[in-house]
Amino acid sequence: MKKYFKYGIGLILPLALVCAVLWWLYGIFANLTMTFLPATMVYHWWFTCIVLAGIVIAIILIGMIFSLIKPLRWIKEQIEKYIIKRIPIVSTIYNFGKEVSNSFVTDIKEGGNFPIVEIETGIGKMLGVLTDETNNIVFVISAPIPSSGFIIKTDKYKKLDMDLVDNIQINASLGKVKGNKWK
Repeated sequence: MKKYFKYGIGLILPLALVCAVLWWLYGIFANLTMTFLPATMVYHWWFTCIVLAGIVIAIILIGMIFSLIKPLRWIKEQIEKYIIKRIPIVSTIYNFGKEVSNSFVTDIKEGGNFPIVEIETGIGKMLGVLTDETNNIVFVISAPIPSSGFIIKTDKYKKLDMDLVDNIQINASLGKVKGNKWK
């Protein structure tokens, strides 16, 4: 009985997590849709799908327009240089957002490769993600929640033949899944 219960949990839990995340995202976009929907219109579930598709198409079009039309890039740079950078709080927030988005764009251009490293400390070895190779900055993922952890600066690491997904699986499963990849 216990064996079948565990097997059932193993089958249902991943699907439940996917459904929960999709439902959460749908809720965010449904609230966004209802905010902009006129009060006289009746809300239908598929309005949210149209809004989501519209947002994705708008982002692609903005990226395409600004990458192809050089005068628009020049105007954007001038607005950054003469307006945004001169307003204290706005410039700080803008620069932070720009650095984060530039790091994602750079990682995408480079194939999204995050080297996984092993760091030896006084208490043992830890897995980390080398986020900045020039400054030797490593993000050590905390178990079991991969979105949390801590950052250290060290040049004492060894690169491993492992990808980010394997590292996250090892941490999220407390070493049970893909643990054999860490030798």
